[in-house]
Amino acid sequence: MSPFNLENNYSTKVQSLFELGREPLMQRFDAKLYKPYGFESGDIEELLKLALDTSYDELDFEEQEKESDRFFYATVHAVRVLAMLKATRAIEPLAMHILEDELDDDHNEFLNDNFLDLVESIGEEAIAPLEKLLFAYPSNALSLSLIDGLEKILARDKSQWERVEAILVHYLNHNSYHYGGVAFAISALIDFSQDKHIELIRDTFANKEVDLTWRGDLEDIEIELGLRQERSISRKKTHIDEMREQLDLIMSQEPTMPITNTQPKVRRNDPCPCGSGKKYKKCCIGKS
Repeated sequence: MSPFNLENNYSTKVQSLFELGREPLMQRFDAKLYKPYGFESGDIEELLKLALDTSYDELDFEEQEKESDRFFYATVHAVRVLAMLKATRAIEPLAMHILEDELDDDHNEFLNDNFLDLVESIGEEAIAPLEKLLFAYPSNALSLSLIDGLEKILARDKSQWERVEAILVHYLNHNSYHYGGVAFAISALIDFSQDKHIELIRDTFANKEVDLTWRGDLEDIEIELGLRQERSISRKKTHIDEMREQLDLIMSQEPTMPITNTQPKVRRNDPCPCGSGKKYKKCCIGKS
């Protein structure tokens, strides 16, 4: 039992999540880990309470860091149990928690990734709350996670494409937007419908700021879709290009450590090319 007894606000069953620690969270979500504990729909409210609990912030970081982490990992395990239970009720409050979250990048990434597992687990019934949130906060970086969630649903259930397609088209036509969100929406439309919406995509690039680090600029997309053979203008430098140039300069002085990846595009879960050691989605994404 923790010397700080923060978990005493929870039932014995939910307290079991405090003992699981960080290691299982480094693995892909697997509901089998939680089934032996006997969680059921009647536990959803208490699990959601834990998932949203920030009591660990009250602990002194220097003296009680391990205990703070222990509590935080329990909150993420609670999100995973909610995913196992397909708790649609949890989507909106968890999204708002991520929106308001001021944790460090590692903690934020745990929360965001497991929120997406929840959405993917729920499937079709998650579309409506994701749509509601997307248009409630269209210009917030949360839009990236919401569109990512819609794509995860589609990856498992392509029968939902027309419904999701309408949401993405509406987002690109919306007056308020996030430049990373429109890049994600464009990417999703290309992935699932190729050049069907190319005129809308062209209009978006002409009238909105788009994160070029995600899939390139309009000419990159047209080349990818086979609509043009080569560029007619020089590609605008992005933040990632500038970081790569700096890294190239540094690494040119270290011939034993050659740079092997010089492609202009970086996928969301790739290591960030700036060399921070973080995933691209949690570092330089959106910094064009």
